[in-house]
Amino acid sequence: MIIHTQDIIKNLEVKFLKEGMKINKVIKGEEKIKLILSERKMTTNEIYKETNLTSRTIRKCLFKLEKKKEVKRIKGKEINKKVRHCDSWILNSKDIIKKVPQNKILVYYRREHYNQGYRQHYMFFLKKIILNAEFLSAFGFFDAEGSKTKPKSTEVVNSEPSLIRLFINFLDYFKIKTENLSYKIIFNNKLPYLLKIPKKQISNNAIKFWNSQVRIPENKEIKTSYVGKPIGKSRAKVIKYGSLNINYNNVLFRKFLFNLIKIAKDRIKDKEDSVAYLRGYFCGEAYVGEFDREIQIGSNEIEQLIFSKKLLEKIGVKSSICNKTSTSPPRLIITRLKDFIILEKEDIFRFHFDKKRNLIKKILNYKIVDDSLRSRLVKKLEISK
Repeated sequence: MIIHTQDIIKNLEVKFLKEGMKINKVIKGEEKIKLILSERKMTTNEIYKETNLTSRTIRKCLFKLEKKKEVKRIKGKEINKKVRHCDSWILNSKDIIKKVPQNKILVYYRREHYNQGYRQHYMFFLKKIILNAEFLSAFGFFDAEGSKTKPKSTEVVNSEPSLIRLFINFLDYFKIKTENLSYKIIFNNKLPYLLKIPKKQISNNAIKFWNSQVRIPENKEIKTSYVGKPIGKSRAKVIKYGSLNINYNNVLFRKFLFNLIKIAKDRIKDKEDSVAYLRGYFCGEAYVGEFDREIQIGSNEIEQLIFSKKLLEKIGVKSSICNKTSTSPPRLIITRLKDFIILEKEDIFRFHFDKKRNLIKKILNYKIVDDSLRSRLVKKLEISK
């Protein structure tokens, strides 16, 4: 599936520059200083005259760039022990973008900030967004587990590492680095009570686990938090390593992503794209028990359930929607053995190991399953041990 970036941004209150156009009037702060220093060596005062930035902002940006080793300071010649000439700055980095690169668009908008005037927000996007099966799965996962209430950031949370990696790979397509993400592990408050382990040890074990599963930069802080009641029995399986929350704080990208997902969902027509999206959505949202004879997807967004039901019909799976009750939200329910077999065949739970195993066990609980299918599923279970 190919989607043009201009189709995504045309309903957003943003402007854009096409490939080959100069970007000096759009970029801000550190990038503007790097662009100026690419011409020649300059003092702080000379940089001040070339930009509309305040002297304080320029010094702050230069110190940041120096720390990143993107610029180098040349100390001014000493006149005496108390006085010396102004320091000069030269650029270390070679990859300076002066114009919008080929096959890209620079999307930007101005936003008023309280007591800080206007700020320019911008981001480079490819002219054409090519969506493969994994990206459609990432959209399904975001619809299931992504934050819909935070207008300034893109945020997902889950306890399954493969789902977190799926979304990080999608962000990487847009050159969003893992250093620019924030990470937090969320635990159930019952964990110390159920595992008989101190909170500090639980947190340390979880940080080691997630560092081994997701490529989190070494210098990046991983926060931890506990939610829920501290004592009592847990209905669900105890998640001893918690759920990892990843967050990218960028208003422009959030607007872009929501419009991209909306357009992509409208263009899902064939079976392959339907399966790809459902893999992400079901792995994030579906409840799959080992012994019961149904799969449930609960959501307060009734339109999302209707959309999922239509996609299921495209792959030959029948489902029904139950209305909201006093104890549960509206639910999409699948109950037939035939449909469970189709879901297993299409590998709908590819990104969630436990749900995949539970679906196989659910099918094997039926006595009417033929011997060839039973043999194949038993082998899958043995391999996954």
